Amino acid sequence: MSLGLTLHCGAQEIERKAVNSFVAPPAIETPRIDKKTGKTKTSVWQPIDHELLTRYTEMQLINRGFKIGEQQFAVTPDGAKFFGLMEIIGDNLDGNGPTEKGYKRLLGLRNSFDKTITAGLACGAKVFVCDNLSFSGEIVAKHKHTKNILTKLPGMITQAISKMTEAFDFQDRRITAYQNEEFDQWKLADTVIELIRNKAIPAGRAVAVCDEYLKPSHDHGMDSKVWNLFNAATQVLKQEPQQRMVTQTIKLHEHLDKVCNVPWVDVTEHDRVQEEIDQEREQEKANGNNEPQELGFHPNKVLEER
Repeated sequence: MSLGLTLHCGAQEIERKAVNSFVAPPAIETPRIDKKTGKTKTSVWQPIDHELLTRYTEMQLINRGFKIGEQQFAVTPDGAKFFGLMEIIGDNLDGNGPTEKGYKRLLGLRNSFDKTITAGLACGAKVFVCDNLSFSGEIVAKHKHTKNILTKLPGMITQAISKMTEAFDFQDRRITAYQNEEFDQWKLADTVIELIRNKAIPAGRAVAVCDEYLKPSHDHGMDSKVWNLFNAATQVLKQEPQQRMVTQTIKLHEHLDKVCNVPWVDVTEHDRVQEEIDQEREQEKANGNNEPQELGFHPNKVLEER
């Protein structure tokens, strides 16, 4: 059974054991001139293995008492872009079954070897009836492929997963609000226009979203609700590339939360990549040390345990 991972641009689904086959290229150091000081500095691009991201995430989920249900993974033909979905199950998550909630809790993974997307995770949901996917709020953990990724990303993943119960609880409250909020045809038109302005849906797909709302492909058992528009939009967004679909469903949630007066609760860590880089640069400057400090995370040990 598929979790609904949408494949575009030649991406191919792979088995879990095959994730290990795609090894990251070596780090690249690039000299650059600091515009302020005129001194030469070195920037480092440090990609990580898809397996490393996947295995560390699995370890942290299990350590936190969660269970991993279905999994689905995909890579582009060159292996450079990686996407994954995991069904998250746990005794501390209320209502994991289809009869209770009508959707599954998902954790999305992404990584790349070609500098196109950061390594990271996102909380999400799969609606059972139509197999639609959405991702909730901000990416809960992400890090650029800089020299510090091997020391910083694991801690960010650990923090994100520690807050996952609260994140999914917020997701439940949000979807309940969508299912209770009435929606007339005039409000539909205004909302679709705002979704286009906010780049939650492409302008060229506005008619498709309205058509899907008025004549849905799947019966959601509700009439004229925000939930119907949400599902209409995610149904249309299935046609978008995976990385774009993630960003658009996040924007979709942000606007529909306002429509339903659902106050956003920031239960995840904001992306502090640039702030951390700036702090590290200042510390290195003060110490006169250009090498990253060794922390207690050893990627080889994680990969050896696979």
